[in-house]
Amino acid sequence: MFSPGHDPAQDKIQEKPHTLRSPPVSQAASPAGSSGVPAAGPPHGNTNGFFLAFPHRRRMLSGPRPGWAAALSLANMGSPITVVPMRHFYLIFCASLAMALSCHAQVQVELELEKQQYLSREDLVVGVKITNLSGQTLHLGADDEWLSFMVDDEQNNRPVPREADVPVKKPFELESSKVGTRYVNIAPYYLLQPQGRYKITAIVKLKEWGERLETPGKTVEIIKGSTLWSTTYGVPPKTGQQGVAPDMRKYLLQKVITLKQMQLYVSITDAESDLAYKVLMLGPMVSFSRPEAQLDKLSNLHVLCQSGSKWFFYAVVSPEGNLALRQTYYMGNSRPILKPDGEGGIRVSGGNYQPASSDYPAPTNAAPVYTLPSIGLTNPAAAKPAGKGAKAPKK
Repeated sequence: MFSPGHDPAQDKIQEKPHTLRSPPVSQAASPAGSSGVPAAGPPHGNTNGFFLAFPHRRRMLSGPRPGWAAALSLANMGSPITVVPMRHFYLIFCASLAMALSCHAQVQVELELEKQQYLSREDLVVGVKITNLSGQTLHLGADDEWLSFMVDDEQNNRPVPREADVPVKKPFELESSKVGTRYVNIAPYYLLQPQGRYKITAIVKLKEWGERLETPGKTVEIIKGSTLWSTTYGVPPKTGQQGVAPDMRKYLLQKVITLKQMQLYVSITDAESDLAYKVLMLGPMVSFSRPEAQLDKLSNLHVLCQSGSKWFFYAVVSPEGNLALRQTYYMGNSRPILKPDGEGGIRVSGGNYQPASSDYPAPTNAAPVYTLPSIGLTNPAAAKPAGKGAKAPKK
């Protein structure tokens, strides 16, 4: 006990924590002459597994206050003390941590990218790879909330605004011990500036388990290309739109030097504002290449570009920005060039057609027959870059 007027904060408490005992509740009243504050101590004499919450009135303690010595000092300073079972807190925390780690070990998610550098408005296709080791079948894709993305501007340290919800609804099942990848083009749904670095993260929600899994983020860079050629064209009217002013757009052939090689791109933009509608990567090019470009009577763009010492790729792009045709040619005895066919179309003259895995449509032994009316009906999803083709033909 402390005498009246004595400052208890200056005394050192001699009892050890394991020897302190609290009097019963009935004896908690302070004797006369004491500070008027009942002695503090653990219930039933138990000094293990408890922690002290912050008092409502905080004061600094001088010197080390082990265990219940700190409690006694605070009690004599007139600060109410809250004693909480520490063992309950540890059990809840450890259980929550174990459940989270167990879920992440059973189902693993990862982000995949085709490359690290893109042009503004180019298709940015990300793959969300899901590995199921849970021992049960996962039911995914039932709505548009099971998969979402976060895109952060690393230079300005802020999230990128989303222009529209990314449609990801497509139900599928993933059996245990299986790996599945869902590919999503996120470029149309986020406003990415012409230049900058962006961190992309995917979030997978397992509603059946009430869990939320997040992939490690990956960084992409939006870069600019140098324009090699451009021309303005009018989009042919659709059925029932005759007699109206044409929609004027612009084709731009752009050279882009990436981390790995030099690539040729085509951009379809507004004729006046240069707002990009579509950006396509046509294929690799060499530094001394001079791409050749011509338009046919339906405003389709024909491009012939050298991709190797004796290799060329030929591509046709529709006015809407869809890839219509891609072929691979070998120089052989004559260099391939573009020539009008006399009927408003464009064809390749010279060189030898060589089937390659990068061709679209799928390669055959003979060059695909190209007809003007079929261009607008081709599949816009063809996205393989043109390669150097097969081996050179034997002489």
